[in-house]
Amino acid sequence: ALMVEDQHAYLSLSAAQKLEESDADRPASLAAALVAAIRTPESISAVSLRILDIALRVAPMGNKWLLSDLLVCCELAMASVRSGIHNVRVNLADIGPGERVMVERECDETLARAVVLVRQVVPLIQKLQSE
Repeated sequence: ALMVEDQHAYLSLSAAQKLEESDADRPASLAAALVAAIRTPESISAVSLRILDIALRVAPMGNKWLLSDLLVCCELAMASVRSGIHNVRVNLADIGPGERVMVERECDETLARAVVLVRQVVPLIQKLQSE
């Protein structure tokens, strides 16, 4: 659902950017589309971070034969955290400097937390697989 929402946000932003400078609706359309183009990939990163958190908690309870699937899930979640952050950052040049700093900080914190989690959960799963 978030992927589809992100596609719609991109299409809305693209359409708003194509409006003529003289179009009275352009500033509002551009602002709304830009918010969606930032918030949706932020949500993707947040959900993916949550998946890593859950994986860390459920790994010790998992079926040994399914741990490789959980490991793949973690790798994909980490990639989704990074992908979401990339899609946020590509739009930061178009927002005000105060908000840009805040969003950058949120991106940095999300990525740092995801790195900590993946560095915990991947070795844990590998250890559980070898037991």
